[in-house]
Amino acid sequence: MRPDRTRKTEDLPAAPGRLRAGLYGLVGLCRVLVQTRMAAGAILLVTAASSPSARSAHAAENLLRNGSFEGSTRYWLEDGELVQDAPAHGEFCVKLREKGNLRSASICIPPDSTVTVSLWARAEKAGSVDVTLCPSNREVAQQTRTVWCKDPRFGGNAKVGTEWARHSWTFKIPKLEDSGAFLGATSGWWNRTSYILFVGGNPRPLWVDGVCVELAGSSETYAPFSPVEVAAIAPALSKERYAVDANLLEPDEEVEIRGCAFNPGAAPRAVTLRWELLDYEGARRFGEALDRKVSLEAGRTVVETAKLRLAGRGLMLARVSALDEQGRILGRSDQPLTALPFPKNASKPNFEERFGASIRGGPLARASQRIGLGWTRWYPHFNWEAIQPEGPEQWTWPDKQMAELRSHGLCATAVLHALPKWARGRHPHLPKDLAEWSKDDRRWEDLTVETPWDRFVKELVRHYGHEDIVYEFANEPDIGKWDGTDYYNLALRTYRVIKQTDAKAIVQVNVTWPGASGWTIDFLKRGGAKAFDVHTFHNYTTGPLADANAIVDTRNAFKSFGAADKEIWFNEGWTYHPTSEDHAAPPIVDLAPPEVAHLIVRTAADLFAVGMKKLITFFNGYEHHGKSWWDWVGSGTEWWDDRGNPTVAVPVYNVLCDQLGLSRHEKTIRTARAVFHVFQDLRNGRGVMVGWATKGEAALDVPLTNLIRRDVMGLDEALPAQGGSTRVVLPSGAKPFYFFTADALAADEMGRRLLPLDLDAARANERGVWRVPTEWLGTAHEKTDGNPFVKDGKPLWRLERVWPDDPMKTAHYVLLPWAGREWKDPQNNHGGQPGASVHRDGIGLGSRAGWTNTPAQKLAALTFVAPQGGTFAVEGTLNADIWQGGGPVDVHLLKRAAGAETATVVRSWALEKNRPVPLENLKVELAEGEMLTIVPRFRGMHTAATIQVREFAVRLATGDKER
Repeated sequence: MRPDRTRKTEDLPAAPGRLRAGLYGLVGLCRVLVQTRMAAGAILLVTAASSPSARSAHAAENLLRNGSFEGSTRYWLEDGELVQDAPAHGEFCVKLREKGNLRSASICIPPDSTVTVSLWARAEKAGSVDVTLCPSNREVAQQTRTVWCKDPRFGGNAKVGTEWARHSWTFKIPKLEDSGAFLGATSGWWNRTSYILFVGGNPRPLWVDGVCVELAGSSETYAPFSPVEVAAIAPALSKERYAVDANLLEPDEEVEIRGCAFNPGAAPRAVTLRWELLDYEGARRFGEALDRKVSLEAGRTVVETAKLRLAGRGLMLARVSALDEQGRILGRSDQPLTALPFPKNASKPNFEERFGASIRGGPLARASQRIGLGWTRWYPHFNWEAIQPEGPEQWTWPDKQMAELRSHGLCATAVLHALPKWARGRHPHLPKDLAEWSKDDRRWEDLTVETPWDRFVKELVRHYGHEDIVYEFANEPDIGKWDGTDYYNLALRTYRVIKQTDAKAIVQVNVTWPGASGWTIDFLKRGGAKAFDVHTFHNYTTGPLADANAIVDTRNAFKSFGAADKEIWFNEGWTYHPTSEDHAAPPIVDLAPPEVAHLIVRTAADLFAVGMKKLITFFNGYEHHGKSWWDWVGSGTEWWDDRGNPTVAVPVYNVLCDQLGLSRHEKTIRTARAVFHVFQDLRNGRGVMVGWATKGEAALDVPLTNLIRRDVMGLDEALPAQGGSTRVVLPSGAKPFYFFTADALAADEMGRRLLPLDLDAARANERGVWRVPTEWLGTAHEKTDGNPFVKDGKPLWRLERVWPDDPMKTAHYVLLPWAGREWKDPQNNHGGQPGASVHRDGIGLGSRAGWTNTPAQKLAALTFVAPQGGTFAVEGTLNADIWQGGGPVDVHLLKRAAGAETATVVRSWALEKNRPVPLENLKVELAEGEMLTIVPRFRGMHTAATIQVREFAVRLATGDKER
């Protein structure tokens, strides 16, 4: 949320608040944004209200930044030529020549509102001007017919002549549907409040000025965005420079910042222009502010320049503000500047590097090299269709591109499968000769039979070897409508051909989503563990690319099929990286740039800590420009914005590459309010831990001295020690930091010293307390080996299904077998229920009510078996994640006595959706071998839920002792 402009810079909050509010909170959020800005404007305009104003009489305010184009086209992502050809308003207007339209930066419009677009326009000869207002997400805009169609829903046109004339259009923005959809569009990659404005028309040239978007009617003339409209510009940065060096500056470089200040009022103003250099959050100022007093005549623009030295690191904000005589902010503008804190220059690929990104063209190879990336994918194309497009005797090798990658220290991923036209038959995936083989044809295993596909694979591997390239069989087969057997047959054959050609070559198979999906389990059941070395996955999301549980599930599935040595890589997708320019509204989703920066670091550390080896994102940019509107769909993952400015992703990955790019996970320390992942940083030869608060603010004494804290942009701070420890304060909001010692303490010693802080280590030494295991694996697929969980020679925990479905009958409880990634009943199930998953954060009991054709309930249960007699206290929380149907769901705590036919109810809860209930004041007398069971029971039909049992423990009551 943009801070109230009446505050002084020094009084701004330490960090922007979290903008992400959930679907139904977005409407209120947008209104708060608008109302806050309107309220501030009302206060700040008091001095101008006593004299005639350039504003209309009503309280409307422009939602659009720089609609008058004063001194620059800043906040217009597609623009025209800035001219002073007798403008209709102020001193400047914009001229549209033969090609291109105006496209605004994002603006905030709440649902169920009326909005008016107005502007001045003129042309050399009679013609028309047209406007289109549409959701900022391109796919949503197309789906709702609000852009690029004959009659856009929020669009209009007007006739123009050779003289300036003002035109206006009023649109009704509809309410959201009950489901949260907007005109039928349901994309999660749009916040339902961010819009953009297109302006075009014919014939050209066409002049446009004084563009307004207002909620409260139409201005007869121009309505400003703020009392003084300010634009900060770095002339050294441009789309043209992006294609040369990606607009990357040098640390400590002096950068000229141009400040344009426009007075839209009818009275002159005496203002102070202030230049400041701030950190990526806008919270910390580097050096002193530079102030300059100027006089702003009514309707005039002042352009002043100043130089700022890049005293910070990573992405910084050059801020230009206009202050009145009382020091109140009348307007301001931020220009992002990026200087890599640890610029790299690798000239030879290193297979061990962890980070990468797909690139589009050569200039991004240089940028990736400077960031420190070690991998790319999709450039160049190595698939069969690209290498042999014309026939089996013709070869098109991308040697020039491969040499370019190698010279910039980048390893490549060669995705093999794509059939050239000459090899296609009726089968959608198999070459026409292989399609003639039956699924159980012995020739699938016979490599003495060489097919054109085999020859392509052999020659590709011979040509490029194994030192700086991996070979991925096919892209996203699980959504590509592959038949499972066809895929397995060709994947296994391809693996064997590659290994026969070069035993050291690395072979990958791929799926679309994180976790051990049904596709992956089916592949493993067929013997797929013999067909790959590395398993890769993709994801596009505003949250983590995967959670740790998904990686753990996949590793567990591999272990179950004798494939514990297989690696897991992420190699496509992830998230939208918002610009750090201060647009009037978030571009697509309500995630502020600092939040995305922190998310990237936390995710990398979390997933590397549980065994993921590499993080390779989708395309990080284009060859000649940054993001385009085509990529404004959320899944456009580019690291540079529309103007070619680096986003926070660029410096964040640079620091990650330096700290964790060559690393080995040593240990994870979890305290009550924080987590620290400890790695050995092999590049810098020291231990480094990545830590953040998990609950509010965390303050703790860490038993380390000479400690240095580094933020996500690479800025260091030495922390003072007292005695043998250092006070570490981690702010709320899960903001991560790197920590290492000035004397390069190794990771193993760092982990050893931090061990007293670790909750898991402390719990392992508890006496008289039995906690649900955080790792509970089966040893054989579809067998109950490993269930029950045994400790000290006694069965302690059981995961069970209830069949038949009466949980009060003790004979109805049967152990769940292992299913590769979870415990699940292969019989008597519906949609995967009943089943139980075990993770660090607890146990999930997947259960389902009766359905039309399967009326019995599918119930999963967790049972504690008393290892001795005594009085036991039960603690933890229960939550019902109801993901189909409605609640409540009844959850029972039952006592199952030895030899009893019927269980006894100890306590019951009616759980509403995602409203956790603490287990408090629960004590139960148990004899050795008697059981306590948590089991759900549904009240009606067509409901499914996961009952989450968290922090569950059974403790001997005071006075009893563990035997």
